[in-house]
Amino acid sequence: YQQSLRVIDPIATAGLGQTTYVTATGNAAKVRITGLELDTFYTGLRNTQLRFSGAWNRAVYRSFTNAPQPDENGYAGAPAFRDLSGQILAGAPLFTFNLGGDWRHPVSDTKEIFTSANLAYNTKFNSDNNLSSYGWIPASFIVDAAVGWGAINKNFTVALIVKNLLD
Repeated sequence: YQQSLRVIDPIATAGLGQTTYVTATGNAAKVRITGLELDTFYTGLRNTQLRFSGAWNRAVYRSFTNAPQPDENGYAGAPAFRDLSGQILAGAPLFTFNLGGDWRHPVSDTKEIFTSANLAYNTKFNSDNNLSSYGWIPASFIVDAAVGWGAINKNFTVALIVKNLLD
């Protein structure tokens, strides 16, 4: 798992006569990602399709002892690195899911009208690679919706799409 790390800078250390660190891209020693994904749909209602997908994702640094400090720990005298072992990986919400549906109705032999909606949800997660206390993104959901008209064979479609309908 590639990540920013703190490593000894041999050139600066030799030139200054004291241990000097630099941030570089490298591999976190060990990560463990376990989870479960589900992707389903139901078409038992006429002209309707219902969808659900969800994931449980536990992504943890098993061993990452040379992580850089986040910006808020960048004060003089702070250690050059910190141990993130046991912490959740950046950008990895524990739960995500999507719930959606489509309804289509023929209005002629070649044309149809349709509507659709989708709800996407995720739990909070830290967006900063150094796990800054300022990098937390709260749990959120987004609702998107559409209504339209088009060819049954999908050669063309005209739709009004609203992203983030509730905000």
